[in-house]
Amino acid sequence: MTEEKEMQRASTAGIRVTIGVALGILSCLFGGTASADVVRLEDLEKGAVERRAEVVADAADTAAARADLAGARSPYLPNAALSGELSGSPGARLIRVTDTSGADYLVAGSRPIGEPDAFVPEVRYEGYVSLQQRIYDFGRTRASVYAAESSVTAAEAEERAARASVAEEVRVAYLDWLGAVLLHSASARGLESAKSRLEAVRGRVATGTRPEADLAPARYEETEAELDECEARRNVTSAKLTLEHAAALPLASNAAPDEALLDRQPPTGAAEETPETIALSERSASALATARAYEHDNAPVLTASVRAGVRGQTDNVFPDYRAAISLAVPIWDGGAAAARAAKSREQARALEARADERRAAVNTERKRARADWVNGVERQKLAEALYASAASRKRDAEERYDLGEGTIEAVLEAGAALARAEREVILARVARADAVLRLTNPDGVETK
Repeated sequence: MTEEKEMQRASTAGIRVTIGVALGILSCLFGGTASADVVRLEDLEKGAVERRAEVVADAADTAAARADLAGARSPYLPNAALSGELSGSPGARLIRVTDTSGADYLVAGSRPIGEPDAFVPEVRYEGYVSLQQRIYDFGRTRASVYAAESSVTAAEAEERAARASVAEEVRVAYLDWLGAVLLHSASARGLESAKSRLEAVRGRVATGTRPEADLAPARYEETEAELDECEARRNVTSAKLTLEHAAALPLASNAAPDEALLDRQPPTGAAEETPETIALSERSASALATARAYEHDNAPVLTASVRAGVRGQTDNVFPDYRAAISLAVPIWDGGAAAARAAKSREQARALEARADERRAAVNTERKRARADWVNGVERQKLAEALYASAASRKRDAEERYDLGEGTIEAVLEAGAALARAEREVILARVARADAVLRLTNPDGVETK
C-alpha cells in the first residue's frame, strides 16, 4: 500500500513537472526574438485616443458647445457700440428763428419742389456711444444658459464615449494580435520539430535501423507544418495591420505583444454605468434643458438703453442723448416655440429609452464575461493537463521509436496531439484574457 502511494506521489510530481515545463515553453514564446520591442496595450490605448479622427472630431464638438455656452451667457453683460454717420440729402437747411422771448433757435427748413435749390443736398454728420443691457427676461437667459451647459456636459460625455470606443477597438485588435503571435510561435516550433524529426529519420534509414518507408510520413509532417506556419504568419501580419489601424500608429518590424496581459485578473470594483450609457443620459438631459429653453421663448424682455453723442450740420454741432427702458412682450408665434419644445422632449425620451436598453445589454454582457472568465480558468487548467499528458505521450512514443519498438506513425500522431494541446492552452489563455478585458471599462472604470 505504501509502495502504491509512493508511485502515485511520483506520478503526480511528474505531471506537475511536465506542466511547469509546458508553461515555461509558453512563457518563452518570444524568447527567440531577443531584440523584440515589446508594445504594451496601455501605451497603444493612450496614443489612439489622442490620434484617432473620431476623437478629434468629438473634441471639436465639445469646444463648439463651450463657445455656444459663452454666447448664451452674453445677455448678462451690456452691449456697447460706437457709431458714426456722414450723409447728404436735399432740404432741411438750417434756418435761424427767434421765439417770442427773443431766444434764437436753428431749425430745419425745406423748400418745395419747383423752388430754387430744392434739390441741393445738405451734409450732416453724427457720432454716438450706446449701451444696452437686458434687465430682466423672466428666466429666458437662465434657461438658455442651462441648456448650453447641458450641451457642454453631453458633448464631454460623447467625447469620453468615443475615447472608450477607440480604446476598446484597440483592445480587441491587440488581443487578436497577441493570439496570432502565440499561435505562430507554436507553429514555428512545430515546423522546427518536424524538420528535426525528418533529419533523424533520414539518419536512421541511412544506417539501416529503420525502413525507408518511414521517410514518407516524416516528409508529409514537415510539409503540413510548413503550411501551418505559413498560414499562422499571414494571420500575424493581418492582425498587426488591424492593430495599426486601430491605434493609428505603425508598429516596428520587431514589435511584439506583451504576454503579461494573459495573466491579468478580473477587476474587483464595479461601475453602474459605462461611457456610452452616460453619454446617452447626458444627451437626454441636454434635450430636456433645450425644451425648457424653448418654452421661455415667449417670455417678456425688459431692456435698458443709453445713447449719447453729437450731430451736426456745417459748423453747427448739437448735443444728442437718449435714455430708455423698453418692455417687449411676445404675443403669438404660431406655436413654433411649443413645437420645438415638444420635439426636444420626445428626443429626450427616446435617448433615455436607448440608455435603458444599453444598460440592460451591458448588464447581460457583464454576466456573460464573468461566466466566460470562470469557464476560461477551468478551460486553461484542463488544457494544461492535456498538454502535460500529450507531452508525456510524445516522449514515450519517441523513446519506443528510438529503441526500434514503435512506429513512425505513433510518433507523428503523438506530436500532432501535443501541437493540438499546446494550441488549446494558448486559446484558453487568450479567451481568459478576453473575458478580463471585457469586465473592465476601456476608460479605466471597472465594471461588474
